[in-house]
Amino acid sequence: MNPDFQRGNVWTEEQQIKYLEFFFRGGKSANVIYFNCPSYGRVTDKCNYPDMVLVDGLQRLTAFIRFLNNEIPIFGTYYEDFEDRPRMSNGMLKFNVNDLQTRAEVLRWYIEMNSGGVVHSDEEIERVKEMLRQEES
Repeated sequence: MNPDFQRGNVWTEEQQIKYLEFFFRGGKSANVIYFNCPSYGRVTDKCNYPDMVLVDGLQRLTAFIRFLNNEIPIFGTYYEDFEDRPRMSNGMLKFNVNDLQTRAEVLRWYIEMNSGGVVHSDEEIERVKEMLRQEES
């Protein structure tokens, strides 16, 4: 789940909880986890990169695993303490498996997928939170 090109677990516990609560409220963005498996859907003996690897979604998948292992709560409640299992309002976690045949292709895909976005700064989030506070008052 954590190939050498992944950046490791970088989300804080607070970020994990916020993502899970967003997801279980029905948030639809960031609900796809991407893997690569060269032999997915076919048998091949020419592949020089035989491993199934997690290419995108380590932070999100780690958050789910931690919640299911009762390591972090959502909405103030641990998984084991829910009377019913938590339900997702608008969707499910989806898994996409590509069948790229070489490590170079996987690394290229990882770079393309992860080099285009810019993380919001705390100041940017606070600015929008202030707008929300004004709307609600």
